[in-house]
Amino acid sequence: MKKLYYPLGTFIILTLFLTLLVGNRARAMETVGRMFVGEQFNCRNVMSGDIFSERIIWSSSNPGVAHIDSNGVITAIRPGSAIITATIQGFKMKLSYIFGVYPYSRHTCDYVAHRGFSSKAPANSLSAFRLAMEAGFDYVELDVWPTKDGEFVISHDNLLKKSCGMNKYISDLNFEQVTAYSIIKGKGIKKYRNECIPSLDQVLELAEVFPEVKLSIEIKPELSEKMIRKLLETVDEHGMMGRVKFISFQKNNLFAIRECKEFDGDQVMLGYLSHKPNSSSVQTCIELNAELGVNYKLLSSSLVESMHENGLKVNVWTVPNKSTASFLINSMKVDSITTDYKLFQ
Repeated sequence: MKKLYYPLGTFIILTLFLTLLVGNRARAMETVGRMFVGEQFNCRNVMSGDIFSERIIWSSSNPGVAHIDSNGVITAIRPGSAIITATIQGFKMKLSYIFGVYPYSRHTCDYVAHRGFSSKAPANSLSAFRLAMEAGFDYVELDVWPTKDGEFVISHDNLLKKSCGMNKYISDLNFEQVTAYSIIKGKGIKKYRNECIPSLDQVLELAEVFPEVKLSIEIKPELSEKMIRKLLETVDEHGMMGRVKFISFQKNNLFAIRECKEFDGDQVMLGYLSHKPNSSSVQTCIELNAELGVNYKLLSSSLVESMHENGLKVNVWTVPNKSTASFLINSMKVDSITTDYKLFQ
């Protein structure tokens, strides 16, 4: 019988349902799951309010590979396989789930912290950037917008509604106004209450303290040649040109950077972002000598092969977990992944 691969949560719900239908004849021994060393999963999370949740006794056939505690939390300890069994007290039910624990390492892939360590602190905040640098990400990604008076600040959107709760546009405000707004939404906001919209200079200064980390600066709007030059000048003043990759959906921004030879714009790392990756996207990357950035769900093997045949790299966003990352790295052969989580050891 061909083995099927399901997430743990899907397995538990499906198996409980089948057991209710056919009693202890229900079997899940051909259902196989995957975890990676260091991962944890709480089985009770998928059974919140379930009538069986407080009656289950959990056990592992190989606790040295995968340990499960009395609360149903599985911890993947080392590579191997184990059978997790759930015995439901008061019923003739014993559910078994086979899964493998796999090693996971950085491989040769670069890991990019999406808007900083945005699963720990508010996205595009100084705390998120600092946490990502401390965690050892290869790149920290941030989004740049110009203010009305021609300075650069960090925000995903021009409108400050999502991050600051303000119905104001960055492009309509001067630098002092924008950087005075507090970030009030995002992960860990209760812990990081004193965050304001940061400036590009602040992030560059922070990066100087972490010399191993590179920055991936996304230029959100299409900028004038004057503003492109100012952006490069700002980065150059901090001595960061060799540690910055400029990325954008606006290819004119990237072509303009290539023309700024006085700031080594013809040598800096570039990434062209595409919502609809195709042969035209690849051609643009060839012309720019740039990496291609795409949503991982839109990636194809032929696209990666075409980029690699031309000596260019592929980045994928926003990768949600280690299983997906492992597939993208080992099977699709991507060069870097952008993620909200620390998916490396």
